[in-house]
Amino acid sequence: MSNVDRRRSYRPGGWFGIFGDHASVLLPPSEKPRVTALWELVDDGAGFDEVLDGLLASGLRDLPGFVLVSEAAGVTKVVLRGAAVAAFGVDGDMVELAGSTDTTWVERSFVGASQMFVQVEATDEEEGEDLLIENGLVRLGRVDQPPFKLE
Repeated sequence: MSNVDRRRSYRPGGWFGIFGDHASVLLPPSEKPRVTALWELVDDGAGFDEVLDGLLASGLRDLPGFVLVSEAAGVTKVVLRGAAVAAFGVDGDMVELAGSTDTTWVERSFVGASQMFVQVEATDEEEGEDLLIENGLVRLGRVDQPPFKLE
């Protein structure tokens, strides 16, 4: 994922997508109370460790799912919990990850990831079109970086 082009495409849905220059967080609709504090962190440029601390500040037990992705110095870190699935393009291959309710979370790091795809809920691929975002807060079901459909 390029440090220069931070544009992402997303498909609208129910999850919260919080996107910044150094970290992105996806949260299920039940986690609306966490969104404001995390948006502040992400928007202020917090990195992986600080955002993870903020995400877990009110406890992990009641957090059914989330995705945290951060990139710094060519290293992409990802943590998934719950129903999320993700794939990352690394050295010409796609590395797939799936969250789980059986474990605390799934965590991986990749050097030189060129693509990211995260699906957090079913989306209707036949209706509508992908929307673009660089930084901000949206409701989504899927996100791709670089954008899935670049005009």
